[in-house]
Amino acid sequence: MHALNGLAIFATSPDPAIREGVKAVSYATRLCQLSKWQEKNTLDTLAAAYAEAGRFDLALTWQQKALGTPPDKDMLARLALYEHHQPYRDK
Repeated sequence: MHALNGLAIFATSPDPAIREGVKAVSYATRLCQLSKWQEKNTLDTLAAAYAEAGRFDLALTWQQKALGTPPDKDMLARLALYEHHQPYRDK
C-alpha cells in the first residue's frame, strides 16, 4: 500500500508535466479501498487527488474525514487550500 500511496505524485508534484488528476483519483481510490477507508493518510491522498482534478467539493469532504482528533496541522493547511479551490503541491 505504501508504494501505491507514492503514486500521489500524480496529484501533488510541483512538476506540472507529472501531475494527472484523473489518474491520481483512480490510484487514491484504490488505495482507500485497500485500507477499507480507515487510514487518514490514504484519505488525505484522495483529497489531494480530487483537488488536482478540480473536484474541490470532494477534496473538502475527504480532507475533513482525514483530519482525525486532534487534527493534524498539515492536513488542516491542505483543507484551507481546498476551501480556496487551490490544489496542494509537494515542495
